[in-house]
Amino acid sequence: MPRPKLGVSDTERLQLKITRDEIKAIDDWRFSNRVPSRSEAVRKLCQLALERASEERG
Repeated sequence: MPRPKLGVSDTERLQLKITRDEIKAIDDWRFSNRVPSRSEAVRKLCQLALERASEERG
């Protein structure tokens, strides 16, 4: 079964180990922003962080 397209490029699986506190923070953000899944929340948070870093670089 092919992976779903989430953007213009193919998707890849990423395994990540994080603390329970980090998971709680992600879940809290997810629920307050009505994000349907933890995976989508992590993707959105990464996108936000990358956009902010790009803006800070000028």
